[in-house]
Amino acid sequence: MGNEISGQPPPPSGDVHAFPWHAIPARQKVGMARAGRCVASEVSVGMGTADTVVCRRLDIGMGAVSTAYVFEHVKVGMGKVSGLAVLS
Repeated sequence: MGNEISGQPPPPSGDVHAFPWHAIPARQKVGMARAGRCVASEVSVGMGTADTVVCRRLDIGMGAVSTAYVFEHVKVGMGKVSGLAVLS
């Protein structure tokens, strides 16, 4: 069965650790706004806030994230992350 969101086939059945990155946006940015959920390959939070983030790479400037699930890389400037889970 293919992926109903993107129309692409699912990852091989033997790869149990594969996250369907092909089915989500490549980038999502939160400038000076508030976002509930951010799900993308790369998420950037400038001076805004995000409640929950799921991504490969997270970049926070002066903003804040309540809960983040990151798969590869986290960069935090003057901002903060209240709860962080790094998955690999």
